[in-house]
Formats: sequence, C-alpha cells, structure tokens
Amino acid sequence: MRIRKWGIYLLLVLCSAGTVGPFLWMISTSFKTYEESIRIPPTIFPEAFTLESYGEVIEKFPFLDFYINTFLVLLFTIGIELVICSMAAYAFARLHFPGRDVIFVILLALLMVPGQIFLVPNYDIMVKLRLADTVTALWLPKVFSAFGTFMLREFF
Repeated sequence: MRIRKWGIYLLLVLCSAGTVGPFLWMISTSFKTYEESIRIPPTIFPEAFTLESYGEVIEKFPFLDFYINTFLVLLFTIGIELVICSMAAYAFARLHFPGRDVIFVILLALLMVPGQIFLVPNYDIMVKLRLADTVTALWLPKVFSAFGTFMLREFF
C-alpha cells in the first residue's frame, strides 16, 4: 500500500516536472545572450545574466498600445454585454410572450455549439460592415452571450 502511494507521488512529480520544466527553461533562456541560448550543449543557468532581450522586445513592440486596446475591448464587451444580456434575461424570466420557451431552448442549444464555428462568419460580417482591422471588430461580435443571458435569467 505504501509503495503504491509513493509510486503515485513519483508519477505526479514527474508529470509536474514535464509541465513546469519548459516554462522554467523559457524563463532561464530569456536572461541569456543570443549566442548562449543557441549553444550546444545547452546551459541551464545563464553564464552572463542580461536583460538585453527584454529591452529589444519593449523597443520593437508598442506594449502600451496593446494594453490600451485590451482594456477598451474588455470595457466595451463587458459593459454592452451586461446591458443586452440583462434585458434579454429579464424578458425570458418575467415576460410571457408567444414562443418564449422555444426561443429559450434555441438559446440553450446555442451553448452547445463551439465558439470557433462562428469565427469565419463573424469575420465576413465585419468585412461587409467595413469594420475589419478596427477595435470595434474585436468587441462587437461578443456583445451577446447565450451563457450570460442564461445565467441572468436564472438569477431573475
């Protein structure tokens, strides 16, 4: 019994090392010079600790713009989605209209469809609306959420 328990622990430690190992290697390599990072045989720890790679990345890519775009997409998506889903959920929960249950079942069936299926149709719609390559094209397809509507309906 004890040997089996230690065997399981050993297996878990090996699996954890296999999962965490590449991340530790990536972090270690990020502090090496280019020449040291491609050296064979490889070194585990950097011989000369350097932040040169980070400086090059920050210099070449506008990370501040990336963060601002991410924040705007997050703000618009959550704000508008909350308004739309709240109104739809309230209608499903409190109002009685013909076909309400059928429409709600269709909404639930939409939850079973993987989101990747909508990537190409959403892209085509954004191109036809001339919104391709804009921040609006990132948040507009996400403003209606079947899951958000379902959760808020159950709340109401």
